[in-house]
Amino acid sequence: GTSAAVESTCGFLQLRSGEVPKDKIDFSKHPSTADMLAAYRRDPEKYIKEVCRLDPPVTSATSVLREDLEVEMGTTGAKLALPRGSLRQYTLSIANRDPKVFDSPELFDPARGSAGRGLTWNGEFDAPEGAYPRVCPGRYLSLEVTRTIVDRAAEALQAGAGP
Repeated sequence: GTSAAVESTCGFLQLRSGEVPKDKIDFSKHPSTADMLAAYRRDPEKYIKEVCRLDPPVTSATSVLREDLEVEMGTTGAKLALPRGSLRQYTLSIANRDPKVFDSPELFDPARGSAGRGLTWNGEFDAPEGAYPRVCPGRYLSLEVTRTIVDRAAEALQAGAGP
């Protein structure tokens, strides 16, 4: 997760979306590397959280069904019965683009008030301990490691060593 967060954050500084399709991230609020560097310098933690909202370092998580569940299979109308105790995997990146939670969900905006609500590291980053059965216990360390590495990359970009 940490390596992915570093890679994505350094990419965003250069207006690169990495594995996320370009049309799924709107960089219009910060249209240049200079603008991105300024946004990063204003609040590195919010910047990294916003990057991780749009390009999560942990893309999915698994949970155990606590009760039987019947799910509809796409638009076919077919139903599938899943017994209690089954493992299910869910995609975090889709939840991070929910317009009910995030205004302009595809806009990269580190200043957004809901930056900490992105599902990263297996849970909402700013949620209190115990709110999730399996949130990453190393998420704060990961954020610090990411920030330390990205600080150096930002210095290199600022000095003109990068693209």
